[in-house]
Amino acid sequence: MTTEEKDGVNLARISFELTQGKEAPPEASQVRVVGPAAGYPGLLKSGEKLQISLVFPPHRTVGNYQARLAYATAEAANETKPFHIATVQVGMMPRWAAALIAGGFCLLIILLTFLVSKKGDKPLNFFQSPDSGYSVSKFQIWIWTLVIVFAYSYLFLWQGKDLALPVSTWALLGISVASTGIAKVIAVKQQENKGGDVAPAPPQMDAAGPAAPPAAAQTAAAPEGGAQGGTAQPPAAKPRPNWLTSMLSDDDQLSLMRIQMFAWTMVAATSYLVYLVKQQALWDVPAGLLALMGISHSGYLVDKGAAPSTDMKCESVQPKSVKADPGTKKNLQTNVVIFGQNFKPDQVKCFLGGIALTPATPPLENRIEATLPAGSLDEGKTYDVIVQQPGENSEVMAKAFEVTP
Repeated sequence: MTTEEKDGVNLARISFELTQGKEAPPEASQVRVVGPAAGYPGLLKSGEKLQISLVFPPHRTVGNYQARLAYATAEAANETKPFHIATVQVGMMPRWAAALIAGGFCLLIILLTFLVSKKGDKPLNFFQSPDSGYSVSKFQIWIWTLVIVFAYSYLFLWQGKDLALPVSTWALLGISVASTGIAKVIAVKQQENKGGDVAPAPPQMDAAGPAAPPAAAQTAAAPEGGAQGGTAQPPAAKPRPNWLTSMLSDDDQLSLMRIQMFAWTMVAATSYLVYLVKQQALWDVPAGLLALMGISHSGYLVDKGAAPSTDMKCESVQPKSVKADPGTKKNLQTNVVIFGQNFKPDQVKCFLGGIALTPATPPLENRIEATLPAGSLDEGKTYDVIVQQPGENSEVMAKAFEVTP
């Protein structure tokens, strides 16, 4: 505001006045004029500038209305004089429409998550980590993506103004992204440290070669441990836990660190949405809550990285070769010892070249001694050694055994 009156203006107040009457929304009457912190000067001199601000409450409808700014002097406090006419533009679309479109964006993200990532009978593999468990870190960044996409798009579409994300929101997203990335690195490293490759169940074979397909196979059961030279079925895998149990567990036991991280994520995300509804603004997450979430994520990552592996691991096989019978050009009977870690003595099964090995002694957690029947493998060829146990991928030592002349 400036004045060009020679003697200046002795200001008493500045007001925001409607010129549309009943056509203006009720929130228009709540618009406030904010002047200098020291109050209005007793005299606004000619050519002097006075900066004022307007505070608008959230409007529940869209559209525009006419208003003006007016001032009153100390000499005539009840009489106002207009000095600026304005058209107030409110929002881009109705509030309900903004919420509907923002919800549509979130629905699209959900559909992409569960449809595009679907593969076979694994509709939730988007949330799986490299160790095949469901990842709480992936889940929490997915939740925050939905919350922030909805909040930002809703406010922008409704209020029609530039929105600056609070610094705390950037910090929150940074914590989530860093946690997810580090958790994936840990899971990948743990898988690499297992050793061996993932393999399908070994084919059923007999001494002459591959057996008939399962539908045409004989139904007679082989003796426990597998008959010499006969066929054997791989052990049945135990049922997988549901996604929530898997996400909150480590080694089939509930993890306090995972539960804590999940709980803080849900508390903070819910609070963010409640603040959005109540204040119609993006929440500047308190520093204390950010600190708690950071501690929770750190504890989760330390727990994940420090957890000892209980996965089966194969290390070597002895001997690495056996001589063939000169007459049959097939292997002689021999005992084979497989060394490794975390074998389940009562469940582990071994295959050499697709032939089920018969335990020679009771298996141990780090050693399996088994018998390869004579006449099972051909001279001059190398074969894979495969170890299986329920609920885990097969461990393969590729071309680890040879039949020599």
